[in-house]
Amino acid sequence: MTTGQERRTRRAARTRDGIIDAGADLFEQHGLFATTVEQIAEAADVSPATVYAIAGGKSGILKELMNQWASATAEIDVDAILGGCESTAEVIAAIGHASAGIHQRHSRTMRIALATAPHDQGAHDALAAATHRYRATLDKAAARIVDLDDSRQADPKGVGNLLWFYFGYGAWNALLRDVGWSLDDTRQWLVTQATHALEGR
Repeated sequence: MTTGQERRTRRAARTRDGIIDAGADLFEQHGLFATTVEQIAEAADVSPATVYAIAGGKSGILKELMNQWASATAEIDVDAILGGCESTAEVIAAIGHASAGIHQRHSRTMRIALATAPHDQGAHDALAAATHRYRATLDKAAARIVDLDDSRQADPKGVGNLLWFYFGYGAWNALLRDVGWSLDDTRQWLVTQATHALEGR
C-alpha cells in the first residue's frame, strides 16, 4: 500500500468513526427512529450520502455500536479473573470491576440498545445475545462463589440471579443516569450491597 493509499485509508477510518460517534450521540438524545441521516451527517460534517456509503446509514451505525459492545465483553477473560479469587467478596469485587469497565466504555450503546430493542429486530437480537453472554459470565461467578463456600449449599442459579439484580443493566442505569452517581461510587455501592446480600444468605 502506498503512502497516499494509507492516508486515504486513515482518513476514511476517521470519517467513519466520526459518523458512528455522531450517530450514537443523536440516538441517545433523540432515539434511533427520531434521528435522521441528515442530522447525523450535519453532526459529523459530512454529506448524507457519505453516512450511507461509509457507515451504512442508521442501521449500519447501530450494528457497529453493537459489535463494539460485543467485542468488549468477549475480550474479558472470566476464567482468569475468577480463578484468582479466594472468597465471595473477591469474586464480587472482580465482577464489579469488570462490569464497571464495560459500562465506562459502552453505557451509551447499552442505553440505545435497551431503548431500541422493543421496536427493532436487529437491536432486539443484539441485546439478547449480549445479555446471554453477560448472564453466562455472572453464572460463572455464581458457580465460583458456591465452590468457595459450599458449606451453605447455595443454589448457583439463585446466586446468579442475585448478581444479575446488582450488576445487570437496571441497577447501573438507575444509579449512573437517574441518581447521577459517578462510575466509581456506583461500583463500590453495588459491590458492597451484593457482598452483604450474598454473605448473609
